[in-house]
Amino acid sequence: MPSERPVDRLDPEKRHQLNNLIASWRMENMPLSDKEIDIFARYLLGEITAEQRRQLLDEQL
Repeated sequence: MPSERPVDRLDPEKRHQLNNLIASWRMENMPLSDKEIDIFARYLLGEITAEQRRQLLDEQL
């Protein structure tokens, strides 16, 4: 059984925030990978800080 992704743990409000982040990112950059979406989800869940989010996203580029 696959492990639960961070995005699967988001409540409806945070899921909406994630969808807005994804849409905004796509307009300015490229589509996000699953790993990048998981980074944003972990940030919205409070598991990582904004600085950690930036660092992890930079590592994906």
